[in-house]
Amino acid sequence: MTLRLISAAAALFLFVALSISCTKFDTTTLGTDLLPVVDNVKTFADTLDVISSQYTMTDTVKLSRDFFHTLGRISDDPQFGTTTSNIYLQLKPGFYPYSYTNSRLDTLLGIDSVVIGLNYRGTYGDTSVSQFIQVREVVDPDFRDSPFKLRSTMYAPVLSSTVLGSTTVTPKDLFNKLILRRGRDSVTSQIRIRITDAAFLNKIFTRDSVRPPSVNNAYFNDSAFRRDFNGFAITANNSTGNGLMYINLLDSRTRLEIHYRKTNSGVKDTSVAYLFVASSSGGIFPSATANEIIRNRVGTPALMPNAAFNYLQAAPGIGINVSIPRLNTFKMTNRIIHRAYLQINQVVDDPDNKFIAPLFAYLDLKDTSSGTTEKYKPIYFDLNPNSFYNPDVQSIFFPNSIDQGYYGGRVKTRTDPTLGKYSSYDINVSRYLQRMVISNEINYDFRIRAPFTLSYPQYSSNTIDYANQIAFGRVRVASGANLNEKLRMKLVVIYSKLN
Repeated sequence: MTLRLISAAAALFLFVALSISCTKFDTTTLGTDLLPVVDNVKTFADTLDVISSQYTMTDTVKLSRDFFHTLGRISDDPQFGTTTSNIYLQLKPGFYPYSYTNSRLDTLLGIDSVVIGLNYRGTYGDTSVSQFIQVREVVDPDFRDSPFKLRSTMYAPVLSSTVLGSTTVTPKDLFNKLILRRGRDSVTSQIRIRITDAAFLNKIFTRDSVRPPSVNNAYFNDSAFRRDFNGFAITANNSTGNGLMYINLLDSRTRLEIHYRKTNSGVKDTSVAYLFVASSSGGIFPSATANEIIRNRVGTPALMPNAAFNYLQAAPGIGINVSIPRLNTFKMTNRIIHRAYLQINQVVDDPDNKFIAPLFAYLDLKDTSSGTTEKYKPIYFDLNPNSFYNPDVQSIFFPNSIDQGYYGGRVKTRTDPTLGKYSSYDINVSRYLQRMVISNEINYDFRIRAPFTLSYPQYSSNTIDYANQIAFGRVRVASGANLNEKLRMKLVVIYSKLN
């Protein structure tokens, strides 16, 4: 079994200009990898036990057309259950009025075939298991008339019961070159779904007139087009696949192909017209899009209380609550914190490595100032030591970027003679802990997630893009109570005492 990773860059960060006041303790070099030797005379290392529990959230991620969308079904994940992902999109002409034929001397004779193509970028999961994909029309006018709206991954429009077409694809074969049009063309990295419904093909044929006053004029302007071509649902509800395929909606290989016959100045000929997902930057008539991702974890270990394990799943996913009671006494002593990090280790459950861990973990703090309402805030200092920010000040609550190299959270592979290879995360909390020591600050509880975006509604209604792809990754990790001391979740602190 093989695993194909996504080949595009991760999401860009949303920048916010920030500044905070200085403290009188210089922390410029704290938390770097230039650490003094632990000699237990001047420099010490300590491991603090943590209490961890499962955090199950309603993850209302919103996905714009600019990011990869997922399609397919994970049907055999014994730890996290099933995932089904469907794509809803409009495919439009690049301009209006539009016609299949390029000249008024041409005459449209008939439609040979209509194909929906989707630009394939990779699969999370098992690429050797086939996926069954269907196409229906979206008949929901709210979807048709809202191309500027960002939809949650919980959204699903009303669909026609008629299946327009279907196909079965095996992800591992999708990077192979596919020969088209009897050898006159070829394409790679594309899922192709042929439309076979006769009524829809007839609608494609009869709506081509761009010259008023034709009542069948669907290509004269955008509102007329959306009236007749509401959108498509590309669904995997009936699939028995075992992976999520990633689709680039804005690539030219995501399109509606209309292969037709015409007369060209009286001579019969064949040609093809293309309709695409229109981006907001491409004009004033963008396409409506949505990506529904359905997680079903009922009856799985991920939802069952277990003292030994916690479960982390990429958004829309689940996370982990962490508290460290011993910090209440640790922070009362006079110390210089050279480095402190929360270590999270995988307990391998998938020897075939079909379902790898999320690429990035993220840690934030439970906001105790919010009373009974559950709110969180960014961790102090460690997101970026060179970008001033203050989670207690609304206007500067977040850094202008996250320094992933300093902050950590990026998945790494560790190797042990008895455990073999396993995934691991080290999340840097050095400056945060030094702040606690200096100022005797609150010992906040933590939350660990693998988010696609970050949202802090008490500061802003905007979201901040994080480094993960949507729905990419899941991992079972050792809890703070796991019996294996090597894997157990823990806070590692390297420090010096001040006399």
